Amino acid sequence: MNHIKAVLLVAIACVPTAASADGAWGTRKPRRDSFDRDPDRQVAFGLGFGVSKITDTGAVTSCAACRGTTGLELDAHAGVLMSPQLALLGELQFNIEKVYADEHDGSTSLQSAAMFAARFWLTPRVWVQGGAGLANFHAADRVNAHGVGTGFSAMGAFGYELLSVTTISLDLQARVIEGRYNGFDDGITSVSFGVAINTYVYKYAL
Repeated sequence: MNHIKAVLLVAIACVPTAASADGAWGTRKPRRDSFDRDPDRQVAFGLGFGVSKITDTGAVTSCAACRGTTGLELDAHAGVLMSPQLALLGELQFNIEKVYADEHDGSTSLQSAAMFAARFWLTPRVWVQGGAGLANFHAADRVNAHGVGTGFSAMGAFGYELLSVTTISLDLQARVIEGRYNGFDDGITSVSFGVAINTYVYKYAL
């Protein structure tokens, strides 16, 4: 619950800041109520974080009685706009969660993924995203560390630009990553909900 409260507080705190920026830029940076991105001049960068839940959909952790807690999610991307509605991105995502076999013994589970993805805007503020790449799962307690190594990942995401101007947006986003290991026999699913800040930078300014 503390993680959920922290995400909500950050989102609320960002509202007046982004709103004031929107007003200050109003005469020069129109709100993104239409597809006004210029794909020949912009590259995309973004950072996000949120709360997450890791679920064993195969037999990776081999701990049917384990009890997980609410975890944390971090993600970052960079890419280019191919059209006003389509961006091609490179994505990194990390989901970390504390798992308890009993009230005293806990281990830390981490699923990370590196992916290529495509983001498509259904409307000027609503986007969907899909991608695929590599995943890695690792778990460690106070004594031992173990993992299943590297596998394949597939991801899907949905977002809404809560606050948006031409070159920056504050998004609400939901993300799902499925990591498949041991020849696709075992899987780890990471589901997250959070916020992200995206910016669209002019190429000639880099």
